[in-house]
Amino acid sequence: MRNPFLLPVPAVAAGAGPFEVLGSDLNGGCSMPTANEPGLYAAPFDADSALALGVRQHEYGHLGLLRRNLTPGAKVISGIAAQGIHEAWIQGVLDVVVNSYMESRGNREIAWLTPWQDPLPEALPRWLAATLFLRCEGLPRFAALRLEVASRGVFTAPDFRLLHQRGRELWATGETAAALTGKRMLELVRELQDAFGPSDPSAQVPGYVRRFVKARRGPAKWPAPQNPTGNWGAMEVVHLPLTLRGARGGGTRASGPSSSGSFRYPHRALLPSDDGCAFTTKKNRGRAGAALIDCSGSMSVSQEDLRQLLDEGRLATIAAYASAPGTLDHGRLVILARNHRLAEASRLEGMLGIGNVVDGPALRWLCRQPGGRVWISDGHVTGVGDKTGIPLSSEAERLVHRGRIQQFRTLREFLEVHR
Repeated sequence: MRNPFLLPVPAVAAGAGPFEVLGSDLNGGCSMPTANEPGLYAAPFDADSALALGVRQHEYGHLGLLRRNLTPGAKVISGIAAQGIHEAWIQGVLDVVVNSYMESRGNREIAWLTPWQDPLPEALPRWLAATLFLRCEGLPRFAALRLEVASRGVFTAPDFRLLHQRGRELWATGETAAALTGKRMLELVRELQDAFGPSDPSAQVPGYVRRFVKARRGPAKWPAPQNPTGNWGAMEVVHLPLTLRGARGGGTRASGPSSSGSFRYPHRALLPSDDGCAFTTKKNRGRAGAALIDCSGSMSVSQEDLRQLLDEGRLATIAAYASAPGTLDHGRLVILARNHRLAEASRLEGMLGIGNVVDGPALRWLCRQPGGRVWISDGHVTGVGDKTGIPLSSEAERLVHRGRIQQFRTLREFLEVHR
């Protein structure tokens, strides 16, 4: 598992410093340094999360544009907000420009950004649907979600025309590195807010990934995390019936003549008439070790996968884990194979949910298993509510180090190494 504490260096993008660098939970924010206080750079530091990497690149883009005076600075943004403009429109307009600017310069990580992180509410306000629709501009993987937002927002033909026109204008601004002046930005956000709302500039934004204006600073301005203590979910261990038999391996065998090991072939010791390989070593062919498989998201395990892991991977125990179905508060670890016997993979269906939630308890279980230990996962860990955080990532890293656990991102990657 790679070190999650690879701190960004925002001064390079900003061309100035110093900066206060803060870790956050899938949110981001930045501001340039001034004569009175350091700059702010806040982003998730998870080294194995594509979304976290996209957020970090996005924040670099904000600083790069501010450095070149291509987007309004903190004072101008504060002035726009003071005129009754909702921060969602301010942030949405800026983000489209930044995403275009970064992607057109080869930062493919921008494609992994998520306009929102929670499920969309059933009653999605029209103005919120419009801000999300605009923020999807230029992000191809959100084409379907953009249609969903549009269907909930009850947009008219003029509404679509306005959003498309302003979205294309903002994307072209970033793509060509043209300046978005404070005057033009005020015109844009006022036009959009007048067309869609909200009438109250302090209206709440549920499920929004970026919930604050960049010009604001200080811990008090940060949204409270949904899981501030960073707790793992409770984990139950389930033992499936191991009704199938795997191939048995022998205990040990001689590896043949060698230049080291036990003295077994004296006639080969006569040099130069022979090769000197008068020794042999024994190779352990017994089963040893355990594999832990992260089955959150779209990850699944087939019967053939289990057989290959058991037979080719030379493992004694195989287990899969994820959140329990229909909840993100607790999870399960399911024993799929032990001591040459394995379960029917079909029994795993419906036993695991879509979240991680119990990475920590599962890794502790793996640390208690004898022999070599393997963790098959992308390394992104979460706790209660499927929320990640620095304390959780830190503990997972310590467990991997303490248990001498080898990590592989996929089953195929592990099997290719161990064939």
